[in-house]
Amino acid sequence: MLKKSLKNQKIDRRSSPRKRLDAMVKVVKKEGQTTENSMNYSLTGLFLRSNFPEKYQLKDQVSVSFTDETGTTHSHTGEVVRKSREGIAVHYRKKAGN
Repeated sequence: MLKKSLKNQKIDRRSSPRKRLDAMVKVVKKEGQTTENSMNYSLTGLFLRSNFPEKYQLKDQVSVSFTDETGTTHSHTGEVVRKSREGIAVHYRKKAGN
């Protein structure tokens, strides 16, 4: 989410703090799969650096999987919620029971 400034104060409206993550992320969507490099992740999503962000559309449903810096493997489903020249943001879908 965007940050707002209020007289030299920055307010971060994210619900989960981001952590830097330099890892390869497998991205699967119905058209096929690709691998992208991550920039950061949180409990609710991740941002992927992409050389070809135009191959993604807002609201694309995707599955992502990656291994974090501790060696833990993560797999999530979600949707593309933001695009820029640098890449895409994926927001995880809540898992059943959460």
